[in-house]
Amino acid sequence: MRKLVINPWAVLVCIILSMVVGATWYGIFAEQWMAANDLTMEFIEKNETSTPYIIATIGSVITCICMAWVFTKIPVESAINGLLIALMLGVGFNFMSTFTHNAFAFKSFDHTWIDGGETLVHFAVLGLILGGWRKYKES
Repeated sequence: MRKLVINPWAVLVCIILSMVVGATWYGIFAEQWMAANDLTMEFIEKNETSTPYIIATIGSVITCICMAWVFTKIPVESAINGLLIALMLGVGFNFMSTFTHNAFAFKSFDHTWIDGGETLVHFAVLGLILGGWRKYKES
């Protein structure tokens, strides 16, 4: 009997691509995101630190491993199945929480759509890769 297990190579690729997705997304929406957060380039340059990049990397590792683990429990059997499940997880557990928190913090809808949109694209990429690049173990 075959058992779906975590594919460490797929997880590694997901970690790298999650960083690429984030950098690309916020590169595209940098001006709108800065405006939604009342930030200027001068402020960012003056206060620049590696801490957000370290947190983002650790967060990507944890997110990718957790999603890979969840996919083995469901189990996810295809890239499309992975995409749909990842989007459900992204909307249900992340986007709606972000939307709610931002509403109470009086953040703009632009801010919510930019941050939430990145998460949905990020999860979609993870779902496609983890769903399509599966690993099995004979038990």
